[in-house]
Amino acid sequence: MTSWLWHDLRRVDLPLVCIDARHAHAALSVRINKSDENDARGLAELVRVGWYREVKVKSTESQKIRAILVARSRLVTIRRDIENQIRSLIKVQQLRLIRAGAKPGVAPWGNLIGE
Repeated sequence: MTSWLWHDLRRVDLPLVCIDARHAHAALSVRINKSDENDARGLAELVRVGWYREVKVKSTESQKIRAILVARSRLVTIRRDIENQIRSLIKVQQLRLIRAGAKPGVAPWGNLIGE
């Protein structure tokens, strides 16, 4: 949600800084009283003093491309897992599924051959 909030606040020309979460966590974890109010005060103090590491927020276009790539990677993994499950079920029946593309002219799911 940080990027969504950052882009919307930037759109209305508010001054803002996105700081490194690990750095902020390390600075806030040394405080004795942990509360939302004290954390907000601590973050404001970090920015006021300048003791923070600013991070770049990715563009909306970059985030869309990343989401598509992650979804594609997940679909490829799911397809591979399903193929392996089918292959193992067929192997129990003493058959073997030749991998697609192993030979020219092989169907996308391969051919069944007896062992």
